[in-house]
Amino acid sequence: MKPSLFLGSIIRPGLDILADATALPVQSAEAEVLLLAIATQESALRHRVQVGGPARGFFQFERMGGLAGVISHRRTAEPLRAACAALTLPTDLDSLWIALPYCDPLQVVLARLLLWSDNAPLPRIGDKDAAWDCYLRNWRPGKPSRTRWDAAYDGAVEVARDGTRLDVSEPTDPITILDHVSTSLTALRRMLRQ
Repeated sequence: MKPSLFLGSIIRPGLDILADATALPVQSAEAEVLLLAIATQESALRHRVQVGGPARGFFQFERMGGLAGVISHRRTAEPLRAACAALTLPTDLDSLWIALPYCDPLQVVLARLLLWSDNAPLPRIGDKDAAWDCYLRNWRPGKPSRTRWDAAYDGAVEVARDGTRLDVSEPTDPITILDHVSTSLTALRRMLRQ
């Protein structure tokens, strides 16, 4: 997926849901850049399930790692419950694990809450080293690649600097984006009933 489309149709709607459900100040350009860079680094904005590994979602959460951590952390447990209620999702580990690859807003909520659990403030835009340190501290990747990170981060900053200007060849109107979210949630609900 193109980074500008990912930002406009996945990250921003997910942050909107989290902000509306919790009233936490989770929306910022710094958050958008960092989330876009992390998703690019982790999944290349292509893989909902890790190739050759156990992680799930564009942000590549592991079941007993980041997912379990966000569910149980003192700063994120309640906001996660509120966001899941808004998404009509249960909040237990098994249900969220099943939902994770298919529910884009949930992926963003989890990723932003993982960053929220960090005591350090989000790095300012352009501070690639601080962003790298934040990524390492919170995602704890097994095989981190600074070269890939630098490219992912630079790309995220460039997309953010373009503002809200998305590629016009991709559907970007609010109704289309909401349809995308609704379709994802419908598919997820079907899976949870099975």
